[in-house]
Amino acid sequence: MLGKQGFRHAILIGSVSISQVKAEISAQLQQFIQAFGELPTHADGHQHVHVIPAVAPVFASCLREVGVRCTRVPTEDPQPMSWITPPARKLFYATIRDEALSSCSIFADMGLCWPRWAGFGIMGNDCTIERVESILNRQAELACAGKKRTPGNYGACWL
Repeated sequence: MLGKQGFRHAILIGSVSISQVKAEISAQLQQFIQAFGELPTHADGHQHVHVIPAVAPVFASCLREVGVRCTRVPTEDPQPMSWITPPARKLFYATIRDEALSSCSIFADMGLCWPRWAGFGIMGNDCTIERVESILNRQAELACAGKKRTPGNYGACWL
């Protein structure tokens, strides 16, 4: 396992090929379909790796091939969140945000949708009732585990 920084670095230097990434994404989607007998309501990458510039087109293509229509695009700006420490963590979130913003046109071209996302400021010990309420007041998707289909099976809401 490479970890969130290791995978990004491996993609950058080419020690993990995009064809390997495509094969893994396809295999995981097929495993889900086989296990549950239906398409996932959405798909995304752990630690937001699906928005890495080299990964986003392959990821979107794989979703389109099987008919998954929604993903997660973490475009929330972490800069105003003074409580996020250390600074390297905030920089990592800002990098993810920049990658996510760049991936929007790729995802849109592939017909994918995504809800408004919030979660950088409520991970781990940063999660407080006040911060969650603030997100809910903005009607954004929360970044937490669990899923539930929305009416008409369009997209998903994450619980």
